[in-house]
Order: sequence, then C-alpha cells, then structure tokens
Amino acid sequence: RENDDVGGGGGRGDEVWRHALSADASLVSDVFQGQLRSVVCCSECGYEDASYELFWSLPLPLPPARTSGEAPPTLADALDCFCAEEPLDS
Repeated sequence: RENDDVGGGGGRGDEVWRHALSADASLVSDVFQGQLRSVVCCSECGYEDASYELFWSLPLPLPPARTSGEAPPTLADALDCFCAEEPLDS
C-alpha cells in the first residue's frame, strides 16, 4: 500500500506548508524557509511513507573529492549528494 502523500500530489505536505505560512509569514521566511519531503520505502512489501519537515537551512554534505585537474564540486553536486537514495538497515 502506498501513502497518499508519496506521489507528491499534496495531502499532508500541503497542510504542513499552509500551516507554516500562516504561523510565520514574513519576507525572511519567504526567502529562507523550505519544506523537506522524505520517503521511506519497504524493500520487501513496497509500502511507502512520506514525512515532511520544515527547514531554515540544509546541512549539505561535501561531495567526494575529485581527482586533480577536475573542477571543484559545485552546489549542484552537493544537492545531488544530499538527495541521493540511501538504503536503511533493518
């Protein structure tokens, strides 16, 4: 079974975001606040569950070092590293 929010069509995520906007509407929150959506999927039955978290900053990991002669990692590389899928141990 799949959680209604997993497809990204709204539901709980929209509700959380509307509440955040009504509780803290300002120029600062418009610029710096965001919403992170995480999905956990069971590798055995395929059930997926989404959760939502408000953030003011993202702790981006440093991408792996590149070999000499290559350009240094970019912000896009750090975002890709942050959004990469990772298996969970049972």
